[in-house]
Amino acid sequence: MQPSLGPFSHVYSTVGNIGSIAQFPCTDSSYTILVFGRGSTLFLSGAFSFQVLYGCISVNGFLFTSGRFNASNFTTVSIPHGHLPASFSICNELSTEEVHIERIQSRLREFVNDSKGILPFIEEYQPVAILLVKLEMDIVSRFVKQQSQYLLNIFSRVGTQLGPNLFCMNAAESGEGNNVNSSWSVKNVESLQMLEDSYRDVLLRIGKVLETESCCVIQTVGNKGVGKSTMCRYLLNSLNSRSTPEICKVFLLDLDPSFSNSYFFGSNNIAVDSDSFLKLAELLIQRFIDYESASESSGEKCVLIVNTPGWIEDLGYDLMLKIINSVKPNILVCIDKIGNGINFEVPMHLQKITMRIRLNCEFPQLPPLGNSALLRNFLVIGYLAQTFRRFKPRLPSVGMGLRLSDTLASYRVPFRSISVYTHPEILHIEDHLILNVLNCSFVALCKVDDGFERCFERRPLLADNSLPSRLLLCRRGTDCADNGPSPNRNEKSLEGDGIIELNAGSADEMRTLPLRCIGFGLIRAINLERKLFYIITPVEQRKLGQVDVLALGHCLNTPELVFPTNPYTEAVPYLVELSNKNIGERHKKLFSPLRVITGAKRALHARLMQMGATQVTAHLQKRIRHN
Repeated sequence: MQPSLGPFSHVYSTVGNIGSIAQFPCTDSSYTILVFGRGSTLFLSGAFSFQVLYGCISVNGFLFTSGRFNASNFTTVSIPHGHLPASFSICNELSTEEVHIERIQSRLREFVNDSKGILPFIEEYQPVAILLVKLEMDIVSRFVKQQSQYLLNIFSRVGTQLGPNLFCMNAAESGEGNNVNSSWSVKNVESLQMLEDSYRDVLLRIGKVLETESCCVIQTVGNKGVGKSTMCRYLLNSLNSRSTPEICKVFLLDLDPSFSNSYFFGSNNIAVDSDSFLKLAELLIQRFIDYESASESSGEKCVLIVNTPGWIEDLGYDLMLKIINSVKPNILVCIDKIGNGINFEVPMHLQKITMRIRLNCEFPQLPPLGNSALLRNFLVIGYLAQTFRRFKPRLPSVGMGLRLSDTLASYRVPFRSISVYTHPEILHIEDHLILNVLNCSFVALCKVDDGFERCFERRPLLADNSLPSRLLLCRRGTDCADNGPSPNRNEKSLEGDGIIELNAGSADEMRTLPLRCIGFGLIRAINLERKLFYIITPVEQRKLGQVDVLALGHCLNTPELVFPTNPYTEAVPYLVELSNKNIGERHKKLFSPLRVITGAKRALHARLMQMGATQVTAHLQKRIRHN
């Protein structure tokens, strides 16, 4: 049953709001209607979907206009606890003062028996906007919640409950703001509204730059967890749904290394290979510069938003200065947390282009969801669970769980059409073990970028042409395509304050290959007899034709929550057994399952290796003395 606030209950937003919001229950308990009065804002979290039936509503900066009900027009929202809620605000300037009562009644007719009960509220708080909310959890959120149910409840109640998985985080009239399970405090709401105000200030600054320039580049800097990605999403939403000050093309350069979308970096730690990380970033910047030059000649305006990692200490600070020197932003947005953590120290020569957003470290108060590794696992699970939407499998009966690994259709990829790339940190894996490592692994689906074909070589596993080939970076000095000069949008470069100039060079100066990332997938099984990989991925089939490399990253492991059982307590599941007993001894190791090695065994192995190295050194010293 939908928890109802009554046929005409109000959810008042008492801070920074002159309007109010009413919840109106529907005849079908899987829906509810929210009516926004003038100037009202609501902060929602949970798992639900929505569409606008009347007026205009801004959701995290993106403008949604109204239309007749259409079952395919729902926008899905999934915000687990620990994340900032979504801001739903009526757009007063686009909502008409004149209320079309007949239009409202016609659009509400199929959801409520008597729509006249809401007319007094509309007359008092016009202009209004009407939001239809579907309270059912989408299949992706359902799978993630199911897989993590023994770990934590990711959609637990925070604030006022408006539906089974719909929560309002505004300060309630009851004065119970100090109880996080009933409502949010006044200071929480104030902090969220101050955040939105600061985002709007950045948008105004972008508009001023575009009045005189054809291109505006905005870069965010700040420590981990200060909200750089949240701000970038808000700016993207606003710029893509509004003309500021005129229509322009918007680009995002996301330098988060753990989940590549353009080039495959292959690690969640920039310190593993900061030179290659910077080189891949340069390649993306150069692509934008090429587009900017073409747009300038055609009179088209463009905006680039650069989201940077949160590593700003020690070597990370030097790396950030290099990125700034390469990007050359018009606006540098520095997000600081007052009284908590380390903030980015902006060099003196960048102060003129810097906007500072200062956050109170105490608010908003969010219940913790987990560390960065757990958040990354949820991100991977949510990504793979999108496959349910693409294949639309038969849903299990009530009480039965969704199973990703053994119910969804998988793509069959022949060995001969694919190469295997392993990150330099795990390059030591021997050929006869590579398929065991790939089995049930989370891999990037890549292709070699145009112009870099001569930078690598393909070597068949075990010198067997029927097996996949390994993709290896050519040695230094090998003839390799030049990737062009270091990007420079202006002839003048930034100087001073210890900025190290970026040296132009070719791809053979990197430890990693410039692999274009098409998407990600899970290798569900490997059939050695039929020479096939079985891969589950949400990537569209028309794009999969470009994939010719399976890239295995460093510390980008398959979350155990993907599987119905814990894969680390037994042999890895879905290994194809050896049925042909006459296979050669050389290839039999390919069928051997990987064994679980405990930390104690690894420590013992390390001590033995160290003892062996010590004995070899002593033996060499003895030979030298003897000679």
